[in-house]
Amino acid sequence: MVDTVTIEVRQPTGTDEYGNVVYDTVDEVDAPGLLQSTAQTDLQDGRAAVGTFLLLLPVSVMDIADAFSAYVINGARYEGDGQPAVYYGLHNTEPDHLEATVVRSTA
Repeated sequence: MVDTVTIEVRQPTGTDEYGNVVYDTVDEVDAPGLLQSTAQTDLQDGRAAVGTFLLLLPVSVMDIADAFSAYVINGARYEGDGQPAVYYGLHNTEPDHLEATVVRSTA
């Protein structure tokens, strides 16, 4: 099933009181996408869960989605886990789609 994915384009805007980089959303772009679960870990005796997912995106967002992007799918927010990978078609040299690893935590 293809879902509408809202890609939040984020940029660093400074640091918090602990020295961690803080990111703000500077743009939002909608694109079709397909989300597949790859792993699920329960923490704290089942009170929290961390899920890892594979998100397939069209090449039209190749210059938009990056390692700092967040994704909203069906009202749930997912954080990007690294730069999305570009995959090419079997019979040509043109990019076919992007694959992004995304993470969602209920903690």
